[in-house]
Amino acid sequence: MSRMPKTGNSAEDIEDIIGATLGYGLEYNDPDGIITMTREGPNPYDKAQTFAESDLTVSLVSNTQVTNQSVELGTTQGTGSGWGVDTGNQTDRSARQGMRFNPNKDLAGIHASLSGSTEADTVYIYDRDASEYVVNGMSVTQGGEFDIYADLTAGTSYNLLADAGGATYNDVVGDGGVFPRSTTDIDLDGYGGADYAINFDSLNAITYDMAGQVNLEWPYPTDVYEWDVATFTTSPDGESVDVYIAYSTDGGSSWNRTNSGNPVIRNYSLANDPNISAGDDVRMEVELSRADKANNPTLDSAYRSWRL
Repeated sequence: MSRMPKTGNSAEDIEDIIGATLGYGLEYNDPDGIITMTREGPNPYDKAQTFAESDLTVSLVSNTQVTNQSVELGTTQGTGSGWGVDTGNQTDRSARQGMRFNPNKDLAGIHASLSGSTEADTVYIYDRDASEYVVNGMSVTQGGEFDIYADLTAGTSYNLLADAGGATYNDVVGDGGVFPRSTTDIDLDGYGGADYAINFDSLNAITYDMAGQVNLEWPYPTDVYEWDVATFTTSPDGESVDVYIAYSTDGGSSWNRTNSGNPVIRNYSLANDPNISAGDDVRMEVELSRADKANNPTLDSAYRSWRL
């Protein structure tokens, strides 16, 4: 064990010697040159465990979301189309009516809207190739927009249908000459392959996000002797979750990534980082990416600590 001198050292020197020997997080009182130590526990730290902490700012920079107390990649409304005004109603209908669509890539679902004139309030997705329902009845608002989340496979033909949950209703026949329509993410066709849709007036793809970023910031601590450690936990699921440390010398107006712009490992030493001083603010910038949409890489927690 290192010998701790009783005289000839500043208070900061003594703190460093004791901290290196017994661990930081100590309070010192040495008015007579006799060192006394009171254990105060670990160094003070900020945390992101639920990502809903009151002092934490979570900036979902791109394509990320917080789900089940972790940050994960999200979904995005992709290409599709809306079309013209309605041409008229058909009364006392009971059949499910709608349109066809074909994904050009694997989709997380669709975003669509019912015509403002239809009385339909229940929607369905039917896999025409497998002859089975992917979504067998979801209640929606009459005349409103809605999202349906379901794994939809590229190259498969689907029907988007609507009715009034089995009751009779008035449906709406859209303008003719609208379909077929092709877009990057999804191709659209009319009811039964016709050039018009029934009950719907827009349909867009919901695509899987394959890469995204989240930034984590806390208020600057009230008393920092020096920064200590940044650490985190992740669940890569065979993909990538890269954590970068950024520092600001101007109160958060601008940020620079340290470690030569490379990701850091867990328990990264902020104290030994030559770019970061006690007066700088520190945040985490996390990039998630995946090659397979079936995988779900997540950031599960993050921490930064400092020394008093």
